[in-house]
Amino acid sequence: MAKPSETLPATEAVDEAIRTLSEASSASAASAQRALANSRSVVSDVIAVNRQLLHTWSTGLEATFKAGFEVQSAFFAATPPILESGFSATKSLVEAWKGVADQQHAGILKGWQRTTQVFDKGAAPPA
Repeated sequence: MAKPSETLPATEAVDEAIRTLSEASSASAASAQRALANSRSVVSDVIAVNRQLLHTWSTGLEATFKAGFEVQSAFFAATPPILESGFSATKSLVEAWKGVADQQHAGILKGWQRTTQVFDKGAAPPA
């Protein structure tokens, strides 16, 4: 049987190994928590940037639609007086075309605005 003085160094060695393992485990857990927090922060930032980019892009595209429609409307407004000199049939055709185009413009813009509203609601980060 071993003497009590001989078992003391072995017990101390086991205690030291357990303490070292415990410290290493705590350090690994803390490191993993920091990495997870950093990852969440990066993902949150990316989501915010993507939402801002989508909003900026959709606003610019809507402005482009409106500008194009204004140019087309200006063309339609200028065309009838020019055609009035001898093309009354063409004038009524252009006016009818303008009426249809105005309806399409409103429908396209309304659809676009609804689409961006859906994306804005759907792109909200989870609470």
